[in-house]
Amino acid sequence: MALNADALTTLANLKETLGITTSAEDSALERVINRVSKWIQSETGRKLKARNYNGNSGTHATTGVAAEDYIYFDGTTKNKGGHTIISEMGQGEFYLHQYPIQKFSGSNPNALVVELAVLSARGSTVSGGELWDTATLVEWDDYIVDYTNGVIRLLHGRFTPGQRNYRFKCTAGYQVGSAQPYVPDDLEALCLELCEQGYNDTSNLQSESIGTWSRTFNTAKEKEMVSSLLASYSRPIL
Repeated sequence: MALNADALTTLANLKETLGITTSAEDSALERVINRVSKWIQSETGRKLKARNYNGNSGTHATTGVAAEDYIYFDGTTKNKGGHTIISEMGQGEFYLHQYPIQKFSGSNPNALVVELAVLSARGSTVSGGELWDTATLVEWDDYIVDYTNGVIRLLHGRFTPGQRNYRFKCTAGYQVGSAQPYVPDDLEALCLELCEQGYNDTSNLQSESIGTWSRTFNTAKEKEMVSSLLASYSRPIL
């Protein structure tokens, strides 16, 4: 068993927490970390570790997480079944599920330069089915990005209604510090807490069951620290 690239802690850190010094259970412990990391991301509705959203090209040079497709969204507003909202100032806003957005800079050269593209053509005669205009909307001229909270805000009116008619390229997720797991300390602490509980609740990790883990997670959510941290990393429903 190998540790997934998007794991929220490391094998060494979990073994230190548990006081384990041998390698006999390494594979089982890696399964624990992978399962807990997946559960935390499911509960928060976020992919927490930095990765590129660029059409599935390559892996993030720092975290090692595989790239994913661009982030597509409808210009149609949520009250009409789409993804965007209109601010009190009458401007279009889109809240990404994945954030923070990493900003490209000299100190962060592995981040992609953000790009908001507009659908210009779609159909069976179009190569790839869709043609994207990447030049019309320019950051700071036409839209601004809230990098910390993952929000795109148009500067001049609303998003144009439509189906999957906007595409966003970016690097999003955490890239903290200079070593794995590259996530905030409290998030790793949550992962370690749940891993320790899962380890202690399962007497034989080789025969762990989904039922055992469901019980562990349901019990864990009753703890104030766990529920509070999950809430702090979750996007409020707009």
